[in-house]
Amino acid sequence: MEILNVASLGGGAALLAKALLVARGTPAVLTPAPVAPLMAVRQPPGPRSAQALLGADDPYDHAIKHGMYGEAGWDLCAQLTSAARRTETEHRLAQDDVMMVLRLDEWREPLAEFLDLIVEAAGVGTGGGTWVGHETIRNDLNLESELLGAHAEGLGAVHPADPEELRKRTDEWQILWVRFEAMVRNLRQELPQEDPFSGYWKQKLRRIQREAHRVHGSLSALLGNLEDEATAAAVIDFCNGYFSATMRRGGLDEAGSPEN
Repeated sequence: MEILNVASLGGGAALLAKALLVARGTPAVLTPAPVAPLMAVRQPPGPRSAQALLGADDPYDHAIKHGMYGEAGWDLCAQLTSAARRTETEHRLAQDDVMMVLRLDEWREPLAEFLDLIVEAAGVGTGGGTWVGHETIRNDLNLESELLGAHAEGLGAVHPADPEELRKRTDEWQILWVRFEAMVRNLRQELPQEDPFSGYWKQKLRRIQREAHRVHGSLSALLGNLEDEATAAAVIDFCNGYFSATMRRGGLDEAGSPEN
């Protein structure tokens, strides 16, 4: 058994080495590169108060203005702004009912997971790339700013939906799920057999599909206990829009194939 360290070899080199060893019949495992805790990262320049972060027209303009350069700087600024937005939302909810803060958390985890799984699947279609890692880091900012913050009160309230509205909502949610499953299936079918990484990508797609089934079930249950139809529509529209936008960012069509 060969043990390949991603940190010492680099991600791409480690994957290539594993593929060659497996092709040769030698079992191999990858040990992940250690992730530095956020506290170990040097203090970023510029103001970091919630007021300063949320007052910026664009978090990435704020990053450049205050010397947080490059993709890593943008990632850190996205994390800071996301935390500021979440704190603002939770403080607003807590003024009326702290229970709504906990209910919003029930939405946050599966939604964040679903967005990351969409990016990971698109990453298979592009053959990987650093954009996948950066996108998953910045997903939290998209989620906090565009959905959770804007619809916190609706998401924090729990009342069973009207049966007729629930049936319509379930159909719309299922359409998104069909799109996602079709994309994953197409990606698996299009993997070239001669590609030394095909086994790795297939294994990754199986994991994505397995985790997506779990997340889909959680979100379906949450949607079923959402009384406000406008909030439910906002959740579905956000996920649909994110799916389409991620495919475009990766240069892929809706089925996960490279666009001409």
